[in-house]
Amino acid sequence: PYSERTAGTDNDAAQARTMQPLPFGRVKASSFILHGTLDGDVPFDDGVYASEHIPGAQHYWMMNGDHLGFWLGPDAAKAQDVARTFLLQHALGG
Repeated sequence: PYSERTAGTDNDAAQARTMQPLPFGRVKASSFILHGTLDGDVPFDDGVYASEHIPGAQHYWMMNGDHLGFWLGPDAAKAQDVARTFLLQHALGG
């Protein structure tokens, strides 16, 4: 039940408000940013920022996709295919 996670969720929100920007410029791993443009839980601008600041990052924007768009949105199959392709291209030994 959500009631058992409320304290943790509240703590996450409090921590996020006081966090300093993450050092995305130091990321060396292949990175794929997938974000819905209508995500009501994580601002779309956060995805854009990560995409612009992680060297060599690739991205896929789910137009009109929300927080669960990767799983439940009308374009979920396309988003999953793009993510699968990225993962296969960057798999160890692949």
